[in-house]
Amino acid sequence: MTLAEIAAEPPLQIASWLAGLAFVVMLVNGGLKLTDRLRGEKPRPPNEELDGRVSRLEADLASLRGELTENWKRHETLVAASAAHIHERLETVRKELDGKLGEQMRAAEEGRTRLHHRMDPVVENTAAIAGQLTAFTKSFEQFTQLVVALATTEKS
Repeated sequence: MTLAEIAAEPPLQIASWLAGLAFVVMLVNGGLKLTDRLRGEKPRPPNEELDGRVSRLEADLASLRGELTENWKRHETLVAASAAHIHERLETVRKELDGKLGEQMRAAEEGRTRLHHRMDPVVENTAAIAGQLTAFTKSFEQFTQLVVALATTEKS
């Protein structure tokens, strides 16, 4: 079919015009949707029930946010109080341990001092015994030399 034949038949002309018009309407509709999307506005049908639900949901959301904020503050207060209590308890335990460590160190020092006091006489006695042993060794050497000298004089 040629263009002349299409022009000669009126039903085909009407169908062509309707198809073209439908194409133009779809093109305009797509353009309007694109501009709405670019503007970021969502179409809202006038629906009072929907508006009421949205209002209730927004109020519920605000209420929940308030409760969450209140709970968060309450928990922060409790955590701060617990941390303060733990810090106080740790400080008390540290002081107790410092005191006990000081007592243990004093007791160890006293034990060392007592041990030295007990060892001093032992050291003195050991020194005296060592002196006596040295004197005995010298005396024994003199005695041995004397015996050897007497034995050699008797043989001669």
